[in-house]
Amino acid sequence: MSQLIGELKKCTAFRDRIKIVALTSRKGLCVHDKISLLESSQLNDRCEDLNEKAKCEFRDDSLT
Repeated sequence: MSQLIGELKKCTAFRDRIKIVALTSRKGLCVHDKISLLESSQLNDRCEDLNEKAKCEFRDDSLT
């Protein structure tokens, strides 16, 4: 991915017209001490549970 982004930045013909967004999973973004240690499927389930109940201390709705 980083190589692709580097090559796109070098391409002066399209540089101003290309928007790049890096995507990752909850596993890559989670900073919750206990939840981030879980396997991906368990992490997704637990994260959804916490977010539905608005109990995740790290959730910040102002960012979305």
